[in-house]
Amino acid sequence: NIFGIFFENLSVSNLKIIFINLILTIFKFPIILISLLISLVIFLSKIQLKKIQFLYFYLFLNVGFIFVTYLSTTLDINFMVVTGLNRVFFESSALYVLFGLFYLKNKFKI
Repeated sequence: NIFGIFFENLSVSNLKIIFINLILTIFKFPIILISLLISLVIFLSKIQLKKIQFLYFYLFLNVGFIFVTYLSTTLDINFMVVTGLNRVFFESSALYVLFGLFYLKNKFKI
């Protein structure tokens, strides 16, 4: 049943709702945005590449989980995304913040 529900909800409008609210959620928490930007700078400079690859793999899994979770429901997707996405993303984003703090600590020898 869950695969049927998932493919029934898989539409451009539902994907657009989730994507737009995900972008807004990232900008609501500036510390997460800063941590992601720090990891992007590190990725572009090829420093500690294995750790960054893990971080982006975790981000891919995190975003994939969010999309699959919200597309696998029979309830109103718009209401669920607006009310729950902030909590889901904030709870799963601790790794981004920790990575950013560890990088800044090593960079500035604090």
